[in-house]
Amino acid sequence: MGRTTLLLSWSGMVLTVGALVLSAAAGGVVPFVGAVALTGVCLVPAAGLGLALDRTLPADERSGKWWSLIKPLRAAGRVKALNEQVMTVKEVSGAVHECTVRGALKPAPPSRGDVVEVYGKRRAGGVLVDRLIATDTGEVIKVVGDRRLMKATATAIAALWTATPVALGTLLALG
Repeated sequence: MGRTTLLLSWSGMVLTVGALVLSAAAGGVVPFVGAVALTGVCLVPAAGLGLALDRTLPADERSGKWWSLIKPLRAAGRVKALNEQVMTVKEVSGAVHECTVRGALKPAPPSRGDVVEVYGKRRAGGVLVDRLIATDTGEVIKVVGDRRLMKATATAIAALWTATPVALGTLLALG
């Protein structure tokens, strides 16, 4: 999970608890029961998504617990990719760059000494590789992995955590 997604998730959790406390204090039992039911409707999909995210993690990072809803908020949920590899690429000018590949290279990784063009994002520690192009053959070597699934799942969980207090606030305002 990125910092923004993590912040949204935690903020949503805190606001949800605050809205539940407010509904109990402001209106008694009936609004509180409605608020709890609405919270359940919003967060049951988040639990399923948390479980799906848990399955995309490496085996040693999986929790295997029933509280998969909280999993993305833990450090293991912030795993950015599976199968991270680091390769050193030397430019024609002689400059050396550390390139990080998060996922697998398909159809096959380049061999030592192959001339490739590297495309990706420049980071403080080097380059995060999106794809490589073998200049000899023109073959495109793509980085594939579960990174997109993990990011989409974590974003969906953050969206559910963010939407829950909004729905509770609407329920309290209308009720």
